[in-house]
Amino acid sequence: MKLVKLASLSVLLYGVGLNGISYAEDLTGREIMTTVSERHKRPYEYSVEEMRLVDASGNEEVRTLRRFAAELEDGLSKYLLTFDSPAGVKGVAMLTWERNDGDDDQWTFLPATKSLKRIVGGGKRNYFLGTDFANEDLVAENLDRFRYERQADQTIDNVDYYVIWAFPEAQATKESTGYTYREIYIRKDNFFQDIVKFFERRSKKHIKTLTVTKSSPIDGEGWRTDESVMVNFKEDHKTISKIMERSFKQEDVPEEIFKHRYITKRKHMK
Repeated sequence: MKLVKLASLSVLLYGVGLNGISYAEDLTGREIMTTVSERHKRPYEYSVEEMRLVDASGNEEVRTLRRFAAELEDGLSKYLLTFDSPAGVKGVAMLTWERNDGDDDQWTFLPATKSLKRIVGGGKRNYFLGTDFANEDLVAENLDRFRYERQADQTIDNVDYYVIWAFPEAQATKESTGYTYREIYIRKDNFFQDIVKFFERRSKKHIKTLTVTKSSPIDGEGWRTDESVMVNFKEDHKTISKIMERSFKQEDVPEEIFKHRYITKRKHMK
């Protein structure tokens, strides 16, 4: 089972259903995360995003990018992220094939090399193209690969939250992740992730926080992030994201865009 991470920046950031909120206080961490997944996942999603990278001196670089996501019937989910501007990153892409019952495949494409480069092992913990998102942050989370421990509930700015600690559980995830655990804050009113704190694998320190600053409802009980900020304390840097356009239509996520040849032939570029 997969969970959309913080509406995939939009998501980026994909059980049990609740028959009444009165039952919620008895839910385990895994049950809460499953409810989050079931409420907010969608089989297809396309978005256009503006991303601002801000350094310690306040200097900014503004980028635009597109994201495509599809959850296919064969248990394989595919994701493509591609930058459209500025010129220095135009055409750079990340392609991910995520399997329910096996290891994931992840590649980056640089127009200058005209080839897809596979990301292996510890490479998934590296930051992606100067952003404050690691490669592993940019795909949906497979719930079966983590252990979720519920902590004491918290109230922040008059919003009530469930608090979950997410620990890597699958051996491959333990070996590839850059985090010892993540602290996830889930709103009680709509089961949407508002805050994620990341604790570094090596130092155990709290190194960055992703905060949803604006969200909105979609069809059914689902929600999506409209604006968010990832603050990287270790690098004194932050990435601010804003969704400019979004669609859940299958025709906006054609399956051919996830093929290697489509990308190496630069058909993904505008």
